[in-house]
Amino acid sequence: MTEYRLLVVDGNKESGRFLVEDLQQEGYLVDAVQTGYEAQQYADNHNLDCILIERVLDDIDSYRLCAAIRSKELHQRTPIIIISSLDDRDDSIEGFDAGVSDYIKKPFYFPVLAARIRNLLRIQRYQDELQIARDEALAAQQSKSMLLANMSHEIRTPLNGIIGLSSLLNITELSSEQATHMKTLRNSAELLMELINNILDYSKFEQNQIQLEQTRFELSDVISNIVNILKPTIPDEKVRLKTDISEQLASHYIGDPGRLRQVLLNLMSNAIKFTSEGEITIAVE
Repeated sequence: MTEYRLLVVDGNKESGRFLVEDLQQEGYLVDAVQTGYEAQQYADNHNLDCILIERVLDDIDSYRLCAAIRSKELHQRTPIIIISSLDDRDDSIEGFDAGVSDYIKKPFYFPVLAARIRNLLRIQRYQDELQIARDEALAAQQSKSMLLANMSHEIRTPLNGIIGLSSLLNITELSSEQATHMKTLRNSAELLMELINNILDYSKFEQNQIQLEQTRFELSDVISNIVNILKPTIPDEKVRLKTDISEQLASHYIGDPGRLRQVLLNLMSNAIKFTSEGEITIAVE
């Protein structure tokens, strides 16, 4: 069974002692203090699971005490119950604004107070478990993003070598068939590089690190590059890849050509995947 530590803050030593005894009978570890100053000192040095405060204290207003305890990171979510003989709605509202979790009116039936404490502790336990689960999920997500980024960087190194060597081979004397195969090899390598870049972007996106470029580019170059990359991936001659670019468009634009190409590549790849015959057109107007 989990041992919960409670603190009773009551200026009346006798009533505080009775409450401590009743709570100890419930299985709690309970300490008692009589002043707000003692309560703050105790809270600063102990991890408390619940605090019960008498509404009227000699040295400090109980709501100010509640706010002071709440200001410390250790007890920002610790349940605080005010025990009060006052029957004032405005007073209760002020208390909730100060961070009070619940009220119990005097005179009270102890089993009701005990039930309220159990309920608050149960809620607090669920919140702690949710916080732990959230922290673990964030840590796992960060580890996954780092793994994806590291793997992508490792794969890019040999892939850049393949692209570079294919460029060198392409300027040597090749037969028509060899030149065709070399072009397919380079296009395939570039497509693979694009996929790796997508993985890198995914890890960056999860860490809010995506940045858009603002550079001058030619739209026709972006489109033709996409066509050159995708044509070799079309397995069936029944499917034709076409472009339809309006002559009224300007040739130069300012933006992020890499992101534009990424979006169009994803859309066109899906179109190729789900088109068995006919034509796929990139239309820009």
